[in-house]
Amino acid sequence: MASQRMLRTTSVQQKRIEREERLGHHIPSIVVNKAARLINVRHRDELKRFAKEYQNKSFKNIEEEYVCVQGSISNLITQFFGFSPLTNAIERSLRACLAAGRIEKNCREHFIHPFQIFLLGSIIIDKFYSDFQRWYDDELAVSNDSCLESAWLLAAIFHDRGKGINILRTILEPDIGQYGNKLPNEDVYLGFLSSFYNHRSNGNAVRTWTTQVQQNSALRDVLVSCSERWAHGVKSSLLMLKDICNNPRTASPRDIAAAFAIAVHDRELWSSLRSINVFPIQMDMFPLSCLLLYLDAIQEWGRTELSDEEVHLVSMSFLDNSVTCEVAYENSNHAAKKLAECNETSLCWISPTLELSLAIKIRLHYA
Repeated sequence: MASQRMLRTTSVQQKRIEREERLGHHIPSIVVNKAARLINVRHRDELKRFAKEYQNKSFKNIEEEYVCVQGSISNLITQFFGFSPLTNAIERSLRACLAAGRIEKNCREHFIHPFQIFLLGSIIIDKFYSDFQRWYDDELAVSNDSCLESAWLLAAIFHDRGKGINILRTILEPDIGQYGNKLPNEDVYLGFLSSFYNHRSNGNAVRTWTTQVQQNSALRDVLVSCSERWAHGVKSSLLMLKDICNNPRTASPRDIAAAFAIAVHDRELWSSLRSINVFPIQMDMFPLSCLLLYLDAIQEWGRTELSDEEVHLVSMSFLDNSVTCEVAYENSNHAAKKLAECNETSLCWISPTLELSLAIKIRLHYA
C-alpha cells in the first residue's frame, strides 16, 4: 500500500499549509475542496454545505472547530437515521474526546479524526460509487437508512469512541471504583460480529445476514479476549451497537457490517486475525472494513501528536482504479514509521480492483 518515494513539498503546497495553519484548520483544503464537488453520494448536499461554511472560516481554538464539525455530524445523523438518541450519543462521544485530551497529556485529539476519515471515505466512495455499491449490497443501497453511506457514517464516526471513554474511566477509577469491562449484551454482539464474517466469507449478501447465522468460534474468542482488555476497536463497535440497537434482536445487517469494520480496524487484533486466517480480507467482500483500515492508517494530519512535529495532507489523486494520498512530514524518521505501519496494514486486506496507497513528502520550509 505505501510508496517509498520521499520528495520535498512544493512552494504551492507550502503556501496551502501555511494558510491552513493561519486559519486554525485541522481539515486540509484538499479534502474540503473535493467534498464540495461530490456528485454521487447521498449526503453530498450536506458535505457541500459544510465545505462552504468551513472553507474560509477562521478558528481561534479547537473547541470552535468542534462546533462546526459537530453540527455537520448532527445533520448527517438526522439525514440517515432521523432520531435524536444517536445524535446525543455522538455529542457525548465528542465531548469525552475533548475532556480526555484535557485530562491526559498523552491523549491524541480524536474528535476531528473520525470526521476526516468520513470525509476521505466519502470522496473515495463517490469516485468509485458503482463498485462500492456492488461490494456493499446493491439492494440495501436503495434505502436511505440501510445504504452504504449510512453504514460508512457509523463505521467512521464511531470507530475510535472507546479511546476517550477508556481514558475517562481509568482517570475516575481511584475516586468512584473500578468499572466493569462488559457492556450490555456484549457477548451476544461479539457473536454477531463473528457470524457476519462467516456469512460474507461464504459469499452471502450483506442483506441476508440474520442473528441466526452460525458464529465463527475462533474469531469470537479473539474478539472476547480483546474486549476484556478494552481493545478500543472492539469496544467502540460494541458502544455503537449499544446506542443504535434497542436490543440485539433489532440488529440489522447494516449495523453489523459497520460494527465489524470498527472492531477489526484495531491494530491490537491484527496478528491474531492473521493467525486464524480471518485476515487478509477482500475489498469486494468487506469494503467498509478495508476502507477504514486504509484511511485510519494514513490519517495523521491535524491530530495532536506526542511530539511538536506537524503532518499535512498535500495531495489526494485518482488515476484509473487507484487512490493516492500524499502526506508531508517534517522529518524522515517519523515518515519511515508511518510507512512501516501502512505496510503492516497492507497485510490485512486484499484489493485487486482498487489500489489505495500512500506517498510521503518531507516538508520544505520556504523563506
